[in-house]
Amino acid sequence: TFMNIIIGGVLCGVGIGLAFTHNGSTGGTDIVAAMVSKRSNVSIGRMMIYCDFLIISSSFFLFYQIDKVVYGLVVTFLASFMTDQVINTNRQAVQFTIISRYWEEIATAINNEARRGCTVLSGMGWYTKHEVKMLIVMCRKIESVTIFRIVKSIDKDAFITQANVNGVYGQGFDMVKLKMKPSKNHDGLQEPAHAVPHDAIKQE
Repeated sequence: TFMNIIIGGVLCGVGIGLAFTHNGSTGGTDIVAAMVSKRSNVSIGRMMIYCDFLIISSSFFLFYQIDKVVYGLVVTFLASFMTDQVINTNRQAVQFTIISRYWEEIATAINNEARRGCTVLSGMGWYTKHEVKMLIVMCRKIESVTIFRIVKSIDKDAFITQANVNGVYGQGFDMVKLKMKPSKNHDGLQEPAHAVPHDAIKQE
């Protein structure tokens, strides 16, 4: 029974994750999870745990079978964990630091082929005492192979570092889900976050 629960929970979580990655849903409590996740930074899987935990726990007062409650909670945690794993696989980002003499060609190729932006930084190699240019590139984890292929096709001796980042927000990536606190004016009253400052209002 326990092995059936583990296999079923994993398959259920993978199915829900695939449905969400294609803008779908299963019509259950994951709809509530999707609505909350859209307005806050709470993940879909975590919100599913909150909802299903209350539902499954309350079933104890109807059937008084603690083993069924435990089995249900195990399925809930497994399904929620796998849902987050499937969804976050397509959202994981990496940061590349590329040092090469052909930095202009590499940056142009990344813009045109990978459709990603580059940031050029100036530095100095302390061993050679020569100035170098460094490229900072942010991309999805599934696009990292494309970046490696571009760099190696132009400069086989390029120095490359790759690091996983917890989150990338901005154009081409995720949006920051954060509620701004209202600011206070000179009289101590609260103003909307996007209110026009008093100094900017023209006196007539």
